[in-house]
Amino acid sequence: MTQKTIISMSIRDACSAVGIGRSTLYGLINAGKLEARALGGRTVIPAASLEQLIASLPAAPIRVRK
Repeated sequence: MTQKTIISMSIRDACSAVGIGRSTLYGLINAGKLEARALGGRTVIPAASLEQLIASLPAAPIRVRK
């Protein structure tokens, strides 16, 4: 069985994939930090754009509890 490569996703799926809400996602699009494409009557987010967004974020500080 071959594995499918996801190249784009719906707004709902993009939010779920990154763990953010629709307002935050649309804010990222409006700020030019995330691409959105029109496909017929739908808006899709290229998976590569989400990957680039995540890669551009700073590393989260990890605190070790003692």
